[in-house]
Amino acid sequence: MGCALALVEAQRIAAAQQAIREQRFDSLVERATTELLKRLNVYEYGLRGARGAVIAAGSGQITRERFRRYAESRELQREFPGARGFGFVRRVPQAQLQDFLARARAERADFRIQQQGTHGDDLLVIQYVEPEAQNREAIGLDIASEAHRREAALQALHSGQPTLTRPVTLVQASGQPSQGFLFLLPIYTAQDGAAPPQPSAHTAEGLAYAPLVIHEVLAGQTLIHDELSLALYDTDGTQPPQRFFADAQADEAAHAGLVRRVALAVYGRQWTAEFKATPVFTARLNLPPPQRTAQLMVGASVLLATLLFFFLRDRQHRRQAMVEDAHMAAIAENAGDGIVGLDPEGRITRWNRAAESIFGRSTAQVLGRPLQDFLTGTDGTAPGPLSRTARSEFTAQLQRDGRSIDLDIRSAPVVAQGGRSLGLAVTVRDITEQLRADERFQLAVEAAPTAMLMVDAQQRIVLASRKAEELFGHDAAALRGLSLDGLIPERHRSEHADNVARYLRAPQPRAMGQGRALYARHRDGRDIPVEIGLNPVRTREGPATLASITDITQRRQLEVQLQTTLDRLRLAVAAADVGIWVWRLEEEEMEWDARMFEIYGVPPALRAGGGWVAFWQSRVHPDDLLALQPGLERLRREGGTYEASFRITRAGETRHIQAAAIVEHGANGQVQRLVGINRDITAQITAQDRILELNTSLEEQVARRTQELHLALEDARQATRTKSEFLANMSHEIRTPMNAILGLCYLLAGQRLPADAQAMLQRLQDAGQGLLAIINDILDFSKIEAHRLEIEQQPFDLGAVLDNLASVMAAARGDKPVALVVQPPPPGARYLVGDSLRLGQVLMNLLSNAIKFTERGEVTLGVAREDDGATPGRVRLRWWVSDTGIGIGPEQQAHIFEAFSQADSSTSRRFGGTGLGLTISSHLVGLMGGNLTVASVRGVGSTFSFTLDLATTAAERCPPLPQAPARPPAGPAARRLQGMALLVVDDSEINREVAARILGGEGATVALADDGGSALALLAQQPTAFDVVLMDIQMPGMDGYEATRRIRATPALRHLPVVALTAGAFASQRSKALASGLDAFVAKPFLVDQLVQTLLHVRRSGDAAAPVDLPPSRPGATAIDVQRGLAVYDDAPAFARALGRFVHLHGDEALQLRRASPAEAAALAHRLRGAAAQLGLIEVAEQAAAYEHALGSGRATAAALDALAQAMARAGEAIAAYTRQAAG
Repeated sequence: MGCALALVEAQRIAAAQQAIREQRFDSLVERATTELLKRLNVYEYGLRGARGAVIAAGSGQITRERFRRYAESRELQREFPGARGFGFVRRVPQAQLQDFLARARAERADFRIQQQGTHGDDLLVIQYVEPEAQNREAIGLDIASEAHRREAALQALHSGQPTLTRPVTLVQASGQPSQGFLFLLPIYTAQDGAAPPQPSAHTAEGLAYAPLVIHEVLAGQTLIHDELSLALYDTDGTQPPQRFFADAQADEAAHAGLVRRVALAVYGRQWTAEFKATPVFTARLNLPPPQRTAQLMVGASVLLATLLFFFLRDRQHRRQAMVEDAHMAAIAENAGDGIVGLDPEGRITRWNRAAESIFGRSTAQVLGRPLQDFLTGTDGTAPGPLSRTARSEFTAQLQRDGRSIDLDIRSAPVVAQGGRSLGLAVTVRDITEQLRADERFQLAVEAAPTAMLMVDAQQRIVLASRKAEELFGHDAAALRGLSLDGLIPERHRSEHADNVARYLRAPQPRAMGQGRALYARHRDGRDIPVEIGLNPVRTREGPATLASITDITQRRQLEVQLQTTLDRLRLAVAAADVGIWVWRLEEEEMEWDARMFEIYGVPPALRAGGGWVAFWQSRVHPDDLLALQPGLERLRREGGTYEASFRITRAGETRHIQAAAIVEHGANGQVQRLVGINRDITAQITAQDRILELNTSLEEQVARRTQELHLALEDARQATRTKSEFLANMSHEIRTPMNAILGLCYLLAGQRLPADAQAMLQRLQDAGQGLLAIINDILDFSKIEAHRLEIEQQPFDLGAVLDNLASVMAAARGDKPVALVVQPPPPGARYLVGDSLRLGQVLMNLLSNAIKFTERGEVTLGVAREDDGATPGRVRLRWWVSDTGIGIGPEQQAHIFEAFSQADSSTSRRFGGTGLGLTISSHLVGLMGGNLTVASVRGVGSTFSFTLDLATTAAERCPPLPQAPARPPAGPAARRLQGMALLVVDDSEINREVAARILGGEGATVALADDGGSALALLAQQPTAFDVVLMDIQMPGMDGYEATRRIRATPALRHLPVVALTAGAFASQRSKALASGLDAFVAKPFLVDQLVQTLLHVRRSGDAAAPVDLPPSRPGATAIDVQRGLAVYDDAPAFARALGRFVHLHGDEALQLRRASPAEAAALAHRLRGAAAQLGLIEVAEQAAAYEHALGSGRATAAALDALAQAMARAGEAIAAYTRQAAG
């Protein structure tokens, strides 16, 4: 009997133990499966982060550096254990492959495409992957070139979902065949403002991807590798299952026959996980063998047969205790918290699976060791010993895998009967995520745009955001612990208490005090209107309420403004006398306001009810109703706006109505209502009809008058054309002999003449220049009258303009005892934008008049700023020219700016002139935006002044200003045209002779032709003999225009420079000349310097490369032409002082030229040339001119600058000698 009972009991125990094993095994399999899927889910989060980085940068803007910075911002090893990295796969259409390679190689010179096979579809190229060091082999791989990778990529692109490939061999893990995967997530980017594109292979920018190796993914899964063995198969139904992972025990027999196969749907793949129990699994259950129980029972039955009753009862108790122990052990083993048993000395005696997972250590590794060995305090120190007699609770940290894990630890003493301590029972909970969640919650609260408060059940504040600090004026520390009533104004606290009571009776998300005004109190006593939203939350300390508080002060102000606007709108509607209507389309019903009823003649008694659509249609004139219907139908169908005018019949009369309407859309986007206005415009239409009648009559009168004015205007235009033609002809006829006169004077000036002859020659030159000035004045006045004179806006140097004026007017002063003072530009007003030529013309005219009408004394040109500098880039300048001359009487001042007007008849007889100068100057100042005024006292002097607003500019934008010579030169200063061959074409024999002599004197070889035909014949015989052709325009036979056109049509002569040398001075003549192919335009009578500079500028480009001939330094030449200097200045002391100022101002100019930029150097050389020429420093003037020309042609050399420096040194020595002589 005992043996039978032992056998039965052994079988029962074996069955019970097997049930425990299967329950425990199923639990482990479920946990292992969950952990595996969780690990893969973590990689999905990483892919979405990488996709976000690409989209945020823009796929076209993502770069290797940006992607690297994103990867470095993530802790890849900690956040995504087991992942080899994350990368970006770019979709590259075949047509864009070369462009993509160019951009990729701009970032990485060694970038190349890797393919494992050929295909004709779009490439999917791994462009970036981080960390790059362990994935470098994958960069450039076209994953579409391998079937498994392409299959998964296309599935992801078409579905828009994360997708795993079949098991593949990663190029960066080639030693682990068919154990890797690519985890792919498609990336689509929408254009600005556009909806996201539908998922497809052609709308995707590429994919975010992660390379995975299954052994690395499962690394650290101690549950799998210890108690369970695992094998993974890829099973998609189309091919035999492919095993891609098996641990060391996967091929061994399952212990206790425990095997489970679990089907897993993993990101587009079907996996089968095969789990087997290992010996460790059975050992950890610690179940006694059923055979041992049977043996004990048999022995007990033999030895204790007499005590059967007691034995059976005891066995029953032990069986129940064993089941309970096994049950408790299973509960403890499967508990979510770590459970640790400690002996009285604090050493570990028990360690469940959760503790193993939390601490990362197996039971064998920790048994017998103190728990404190594995913990650190939150401050980094070791925690103290656990209490053996009382419950305790504290937090500690665990260092594992290079990161800190926060733990909540609770202990309780285990006491046997009698009070003996058996040790401690400790529960350990991982609260890392909970603390992180608390931290994220705190960050979310701080980031909220509204003030956030959390209050506990006692209405005490336990949390306050930064916005709450700003709203209430208290810092967070002062708010915590404060009763909520303290933030409510006293007069509102009773209402607040009622609101709180209603909320606590049914706590749910709601707005507090709906329909009531709520106020909060600021620390400074202000009441702030607020809106409060309440949300119940549960914390570790119990229920609480999260309140979001919005300051609505601005909204209240806007509501007041809106109400004010509505009131004003009502007034405007009433003032506009319009009726407003609303047409509800679903009900086909209209709503009218009172004015609409008045317009349509509906008395108040009949305004109730409906049917106003039909009523309106009945009142509209039938013809107009047909015209209105299409527009209204289009408005109902398409929306937009509508305007119309129509007639209605009311009480036997016709009224005219103006209407306008807009649509209102419902939530479904369909047109829901029409809203519009009607206005009775009958009076307006009647008035318009009357006005139309009057207009018709008036138009007839205007037409007749217009015809008369048109005929008069045509007569005026014909008169203007006749006058212009007359001026052009007269100008040409006068300028032609003037050119001969002034040219011969120039040639005679170079000859040795008796003193009387020189004086007469000077008078002849002055008379010629005076006549030329009169011609120019008449032409300028003609342009002003015809409104053809335009003011340019170009950068210029005001200092250069004033220097030029000083040089010119010093010579014009002659030997008069008149001091000429030219003030420099004021600070910040030197470099300007305007018309420097016209400004100089005005100032020169005013200075000429001042010198002319001043017998002795002083003439001053001044300029000063009148602005306060508040407007950047703009200045207001006042110019004035004052003299101590004869003055102007009040009666003459009133007409001084009129044409052909002078102070009096005696002035004209005594001083001469046309009386046009001030008229032209006044008009020019007016065109520049100013007003020329005069202040004068007869016998004391006059002051002419004007003010202009001008823009400022930078110095480098101002070209050097050509400087006029101080006095017409006595003869050629240098043979500047040496080596040039010129052809002069002119029908005037004397002009040909003058030109030949002048140009020959400058070193040129000159040939002559009397018209265009003979010039062409000469050029045909010698096409390469001439450097430049000087062409008169108005010639009998073939004129200059036709001759130039034929030269340009001849291939051998196409690039030959042709310069117009003509008496035509009108802008139209200049434009026509340049349009016909001429390279430059020089008006007769010409200035020799101007003509020479023009010829040097336009010479053949082949000659432009020739070296510049520097004028030789003549050892025997005098450094100072004293006679020329004394002709400008009054006496020797004055000339000596001027020479001293030259040394002071220009002594170090050679050094400045070496340091200056080419543009600055050209301006310095130009100014130096003018100053030297005025003082008779001939050698310095020549060398400065040569260096300026070299700079202009881009051939400046150190030798040219050295020659100028040597000339300056010699001039300095000569000036010192002359100064000593003058002082003695």
